[in-house]
Parts: sequence; C-alpha cells; structure tokens
Amino acid sequence: MFDAAIFETILLTLQLAAAYKSDIPWSRHGLQSQQVRCLRD
Repeated sequence: MFDAAIFETILLTLQLAAAYKSDIPWSRHGLQSQQVRCLRD
C-alpha cells in the first residue's frame, strides 16, 4: 500500500534537493550570462 504522506514527503525531498542543486542566485546569474551571449551574437 502506497501512503499519500510518504508520497508527499518524497516530493518535498526532491524539491529541496533540486533547489539545493540549482542554487537560485547562481542559476539566475547563469541565465543572465546566456542572454547576454545571445545578444552579443
């Protein structure tokens, strides 16, 4: 039997791991440098 609470906990853990990996300010900075690169070309 698959418990909904367990499922929610897994989802929350995955979200936290994704947020930790991407590190919001860094990814935002990377996005900006990509946009600048596109504008230069």
